[in-house]
Amino acid sequence: MKHAAIGLTVLTLALCGVGTEAQQHIGVHSAGFAESYKFDEGLDFERLTQFSIPLGFDLRLGRWGSLAVSSSWVYTRLESATSSDEDEEMRGLSDTDFRLSVNLLPSRLVLILGGVIPTGIETVEPRELAVLGAISSDIIGLISNELGTGGRVAMGFVGAFPLGRYAFGLAATVDNSFAYRPVSDTTAQLKPGSQLRVRLGFEGPLGSRSYLRFAGVYAVRSKDKVDGNPVNSIGNRLTGYVSVNQAIGSSALIFYGFDVYRADPQLEPTAVGSAVLPAGNLLAVGFRWDVPAARVWSITPRAEFRNSHLVPLEDPGGSMKLAGRSLRAGVDFGRKFGRHFSLVLQCDGLTGFVVQEGPRVDMVGFRVGLHGQLTW
Repeated sequence: MKHAAIGLTVLTLALCGVGTEAQQHIGVHSAGFAESYKFDEGLDFERLTQFSIPLGFDLRLGRWGSLAVSSSWVYTRLESATSSDEDEEMRGLSDTDFRLSVNLLPSRLVLILGGVIPTGIETVEPRELAVLGAISSDIIGLISNELGTGGRVAMGFVGAFPLGRYAFGLAATVDNSFAYRPVSDTTAQLKPGSQLRVRLGFEGPLGSRSYLRFAGVYAVRSKDKVDGNPVNSIGNRLTGYVSVNQAIGSSALIFYGFDVYRADPQLEPTAVGSAVLPAGNLLAVGFRWDVPAARVWSITPRAEFRNSHLVPLEDPGGSMKLAGRSLRAGVDFGRKFGRHFSLVLQCDGLTGFVVQEGPRVDMVGFRVGLHGQLTW
């Protein structure tokens, strides 16, 4: 459920906007984010802090396609709830994502070649597993919620087709992951299962000043392997995203919602631990209001509510139970500097709670970030 809102928005645009070409030939984007969250009593830790510096570039290859590469440097600290336990921290590069898009039929059919280069932290100490569990929470939605894997390659196709005033998109991708050693106290090699994703998208006007976008994803994944032997599997996932863009004067008010449902996995003990992704459902709704101010400024208030349910690990055959809720609200301030450079200051706060083997644990936190983009 990594970066679900951002990923699904990009998916919709990729499926339904294949024919829209960016004007710039090269784009470089970087950012710096600081976020910190405080938890009440009830967990093994009381504060989660993360600093991340994403960096990426996009290169237009003329009418042939485009290339995108991105990575980030991440520092994460987990402060213990008791003085007897040590705080845990991890720092380093994340994995590097790359994607080459080749136009087979301009504005209609695109070949996607991509994957992940294993530049991140693949192997961790057993005591550092708590950090992995904390940053993976979809209730918080950290900017960086993974450290590193053994890498992955992927291939697929994306097509877009006009339907009168509307557009329909269809895509299919398959990826294969490589084996790596996830925990330092064992020599066991974990190879995540291969995955097939089928995507579809639809977009078009609802009226003279309203616009609808929809995207759906179905993902099926084979069993993981430890030293070549099939073990636990992660349940199939079904994801849906919908947004409505309503123009109000020169501004745009966007309402959206997404739902990520993960079916029952098979939970089995292995040399590198059990499957840690039980059946679950994440539902989110939100809005953003893009308001231009003068010629070079923009202000974007936004808010998002998340509701998560999971099947308890101790009862994999049971029903889903509430895992937590959160409300994140904030505002972005954008500034253009000429035609080629822009900056966005992001500020928001989060409140909510998580449920973990007992009563709910309240949490509060904040995120600030500065994002810059240079195009030419």
